[in-house]
Amino acid sequence: MRRLLACSIVALALGGGIAWGCFGPKLYVGTGAGVEAEVLYELVALYLKEKTGIETVRVELEGRDAAEELQGERLDLAFAPGPAPGLTPLIELAGLPLLLSGRRPLEDIQFTTAGPALRRLGSKLTPLQVRDLCARVAAGAPVKAEVRRFLTEARWL
Repeated sequence: MRRLLACSIVALALGGGIAWGCFGPKLYVGTGAGVEAEVLYELVALYLKEKTGIETVRVELEGRDAAEELQGERLDLAFAPGPAPGLTPLIELAGLPLLLSGRRPLEDIQFTTAGPALRRLGSKLTPLQVRDLCARVAAGAPVKAEVRRFLTEARWL
């Protein structure tokens, strides 16, 4: 009986630890479709995950307005063609969509590291680097692997 009780306690403790490992803060990122959108999202997602531990979920906008989705708090971050009143741009690269932030990444205590990390990424990244990544992905390179290789070689991770 003691053995069964001990095994049950150990199983519950291990099972609970595994289940809790799946949860964590997540930011919802609105993107367009296509290679450029995939590359931009993966740059943001991988950099945030590696630098802050914050996970992201990609949400395709499918014609919805990025600014409206952010202001309605249906998204936390979104790539948009230009600035929008009341929204903070975190990444601005000439000729590419801006990464705009809603309220949560800037004000919610569990995301205090997201804004500074994304600003740091934006200060290092150039439009030419993004275009080169897009060209390699369009030629058939897997987007996640290519973005990881780029960030690692640049020593940003």
